[in-house]
Amino acid sequence: VASGAVERITNDMKSELNPQWSPDGRGIAFMAAWTVGGDPRRELHYLNWKTRERVVLTRDDALDSDGIAWSPDGRTIAFCSSRVRGNKELYLLDLKGGDVRRLTNHRAMDVNPAFSPDGRRLLFVSLRNGGTAVVHVSDIHAWAPVPLPAVGWNPAWSPDGRSLIWQLWDLAKLDVDIYAMEIDGGRRRNLTDMFGADTNPDWYDPSYVRPVSPTGRAAVTWGRLKAHTR
Repeated sequence: VASGAVERITNDMKSELNPQWSPDGRGIAFMAAWTVGGDPRRELHYLNWKTRERVVLTRDDALDSDGIAWSPDGRTIAFCSSRVRGNKELYLLDLKGGDVRRLTNHRAMDVNPAFSPDGRRLLFVSLRNGGTAVVHVSDIHAWAPVPLPAVGWNPAWSPDGRSLIWQLWDLAKLDVDIYAMEIDGGRRRNLTDMFGADTNPDWYDPSYVRPVSPTGRAAVTWGRLKAHTR
């Protein structure tokens, strides 16, 4: 990163999308996309950073897409798939045993999973509220989704697990801004209010930085970065 050199780590006929470092920094989970007879396909893959060995984590004839979320302990991955009835639902992959557990079962689309810092809860976006994209939260083990007063996409937890941020399309301004709110339903705050779409928010807390990149390498964020201090 310091030298600015770019290293290519995948090289095949598939498209690789949405890379996510594992919590221990030893590998990367990502989506591999291609077409079969004109039909799109996507699978969840894992790349060992040191050996460059590539492992297929999910094998099906559907689209596994719209978000990858590692659990903080690195044992499971939450992801979205349309493997049943072509409808996008959330699933949980056990990396040790390979078992896949279905989390959501609704005719509406469920996407954008995000684990809480303690790994006990999951944020996600669902269109089950009359077709409106609403952020929901549920306990991982006692699954019971609860809608939050947060309309939009790409939610992210605060490091202390008390608040969330997300992106919202503002019809009045014809713009996308970042909002924040306490998980218990506290006051909603607009963090960005400027021309231009502000998307894919995430928290940064120097006291909470985890080793998400290999030893001796710095973490990288691509694109234009805007910081907001509470």
